[in-house]
Amino acid sequence: MIYGLLGLIIVLLFYVALLHFRLHEMKELVQESNILTAAEDSHAQQSYYLKFNIDKDMKITQVNGDTLKYGGYTRESLIGQSIFGTLLKDNPANHEMLEESFRQLKKKKRIISSEQVLQKADGSKIPVLLRARPILNELLHCKGISFWGYPLKQQLALEKQLKQVQEQDQLIGDILNAESFYKYLDERVKICNRYNRQLLLIVIELADIYNFINKGFSFETGDKMLRLAADACIECTGKDVKIGRFEHTKIGIILEQFEDEKIEELTQILWEKIIGNIRKLNVDKVNAGMVCIYYARRKNNDEAENMLSRTRKYLSNSLAIHRYGIGTRDKK
Repeated sequence: MIYGLLGLIIVLLFYVALLHFRLHEMKELVQESNILTAAEDSHAQQSYYLKFNIDKDMKITQVNGDTLKYGGYTRESLIGQSIFGTLLKDNPANHEMLEESFRQLKKKKRIISSEQVLQKADGSKIPVLLRARPILNELLHCKGISFWGYPLKQQLALEKQLKQVQEQDQLIGDILNAESFYKYLDERVKICNRYNRQLLLIVIELADIYNFINKGFSFETGDKMLRLAADACIECTGKDVKIGRFEHTKIGIILEQFEDEKIEELTQILWEKIIGNIRKLNVDKVNAGMVCIYYARRKNNDEAENMLSRTRKYLSNSLAIHRYGIGTRDKK
């Protein structure tokens, strides 16, 4: 009697532990699904968002309007039909791909991603990036697969857009943030070292004018000044030139294949344009001129950090004695 009761308790504890594990799996799956689909749902109104479900017999059980529209299908031509010969071409590779997807989802119950080729109603192909998650029954067993994603060309465009947003300076927007600027400078210095190409780093230091405006006006005006200075840099060099902000009040410009005799002319125009933009904030001419510009040429076997170090040293010394204007210690 006692042994039977103990056995029953052990069995019950086993099933409680199993249920707890399954619920934990389910919670993780839902969280992962929410994270992955949140960004995609925000684009659903302006782009093709493909979504369809299949059961264990590989038959289509659900399909959204974008899949029908983009693929040229009617709902009646897909629902209840095998995915092979419709959305997927009927070949061994696709059979193996879906069978493997079922095996992975049954085992791990995790969301998986892969690049696939869907088939339109007219037989043409759609390269897509698909994510798959299990459709679970009441016992948390996989009874089907839910697929969703975008045409690959569209997905790549979205990823490129996201990458641009991540690289941008959050205050100014149209220029690189510090991390992206350092990374780009390091890459270009290495390439220019390898092929013995010219590279020029121009750094504008706005620390003193920034502090002056913050004290005399407001922090919002100080931030606006940084944006106006960045606008001047873009206007003078063009949108194809890489510009970034780092150490809060420094704006860097990276130029390649420049003409030496035009460097001084460019930096002078840049300095005057920045001061002109700052004066739009009702800052007098003398105080608006509290701007330092330093430029450094790439030397043989130079490093990005060495170029930055040379600019930092010069600019720091200049600020210490309130010496503003344009300078360089790099020789041709």
